[in-house]
Amino acid sequence: MNRERDSEVIVIGLGGMGLAACRELARRGVRVLGLEQHTIGHALGSSHGGTRVVRQAYFEHPDYVPLLRRAMDGFLRLEQESGLALLERCGVVIVGGLDSSLISASAGAAAAHGIEVERLEGTVLRARLPQFFAKDDVGPSLGLLEPGGGFVRPERVLRALAMLSMRDGARLRERVPVRSWRTTSDGVEVEAGDGRFRADRVVITAGAWNPAVLVAREARPGPLPLTAVRQVQSWLRPHEPRLADAARFPAWLVDRGEGAAPLYGVPIDAAATPDEPGFGCAKVAVHGEGEPCDPDRVDRTVSDAELTAIEALARQHLPGLPGRLESARVCLYTNSPDGHFLIDRHPLDERVAIAAGFSGHGFKFVPVVGEALADLATTGRTDLPIGFLAASRFS
Repeated sequence: MNRERDSEVIVIGLGGMGLAACRELARRGVRVLGLEQHTIGHALGSSHGGTRVVRQAYFEHPDYVPLLRRAMDGFLRLEQESGLALLERCGVVIVGGLDSSLISASAGAAAAHGIEVERLEGTVLRARLPQFFAKDDVGPSLGLLEPGGGFVRPERVLRALAMLSMRDGARLRERVPVRSWRTTSDGVEVEAGDGRFRADRVVITAGAWNPAVLVAREARPGPLPLTAVRQVQSWLRPHEPRLADAARFPAWLVDRGEGAAPLYGVPIDAAATPDEPGFGCAKVAVHGEGEPCDPDRVDRTVSDAELTAIEALARQHLPGLPGRLESARVCLYTNSPDGHFLIDRHPLDERVAIAAGFSGHGFKFVPVVGEALADLATTGRTDLPIGFLAASRFS
């Protein structure tokens, strides 16, 4: 059996968060080994889909805003260092009724943190964003536009992170599933693939596989209540593509009210290539609906009934952007009970840093999560404001 001990940190799981941790550790000169059970950039987890929304007027919790600002700076640096086009600042709009809780919470976060937003009402909203209105339909009554928001391209982000990580000395290994890990008197030992790997510290960023991977071989399960959930994202080919062009249509979210999960979407990415998901199409998906699943056994076929349901929602909420659904894929959320992240040291051992429970809104934080994990793995602490994301809240 192969035994290695030339790494200071092992990172388990090389989606967005794991690769960001590898890149930041390698940039700091740390000897890092990254292990991925599939291939880097696979479409079986939560770091794929062609486009991912980025915004900073954050209705989920205003404490995320400082992290979002740092993450946006991180995407810009990553773009410059890699030479890849990663970020499109086409704006983000949230639409709904005058009593929309998502709009009011976003406006509150914007006011508290000095984020530029524009309130759109009535005829102004209809004139600026006719995609949400049918000819004789009332449509939404209020919109909140954040012009500095937009979307990032996740597959390219992963490519950039992997490239820069390896450039700076990280070793990234694909198709190496982790069987178990345990702490020892002088570090952490990971059994994966046909080998046993040892390091001083471990970072676990296994996404939907976190509920299983976070349990050490010799330990009882820790207080980390996470649930993998099956989601569907789809792509609409508009009859009039100009109406879905990012130059005139921002990324968007519809507050459907009454406890209904929001509908969201991303305009056509003019920079996409034919081999990237959703080429020539606008993304449409429901945020937060889905069934709990086992990531190794989940049904990855999108049913006709699911497509019909999404098409109906698109007709209802995007009546001014008619088209047909051209494709759909399954992705996975890993939900925490309160919908907020877990970024901390492992409750059972401080030598293990964890990032989990991103609950469908984590990719926009990738660069700053990498920084936080690198801090935790090297010094056991971080100055980044992640206290509200501590695992202890579930103790």
